[in-house]
Amino acid sequence: MKRIFIVAAVGLFLGICGFFLLAVIGMRGEPFQTTIGTASVDWLPPSSNNVSQMKRDGFGAIEYVECTIPEADFVMLAEKKKWPIKEEVDVLSPLGIPALFNADAPVIRRAFKTESYAANGRGYGVVYDRDSQRMYYNWSSR
Repeated sequence: MKRIFIVAAVGLFLGICGFFLLAVIGMRGEPFQTTIGTASVDWLPPSSNNVSQMKRDGFGAIEYVECTIPEADFVMLAEKKKWPIKEEVDVLSPLGIPALFNADAPVIRRAFKTESYAANGRGYGVVYDRDSQRMYYNWSSR
């Protein structure tokens, strides 16, 4: 009887360890793929240029896109994507692709902004700098 208990306890312990090992491996996600200035993003209009993208697929997928896009085309893109944009002033420069991030970046004086995030962080955020015509997009599957 004592031997059965020990075998069961060891089996349970190994099962729990195996479960946590698979969970940790699954949460790692894929490595980031980063393209600076020359990315091709299929959902952007053809008028967009100087496109940079940082993306990770798999569990915990994340995508950051920065690009220059004419304001009229950004507004049409927002309508197509059903982003409820609103005009804002003095928006903090969004965090995005680390290789492009400038800690001294000024506040965006005139912006369009929208975001939709769930409690677990799943969702998107978009900021459009109306003066530089620069769009900052991020999306997370979590």
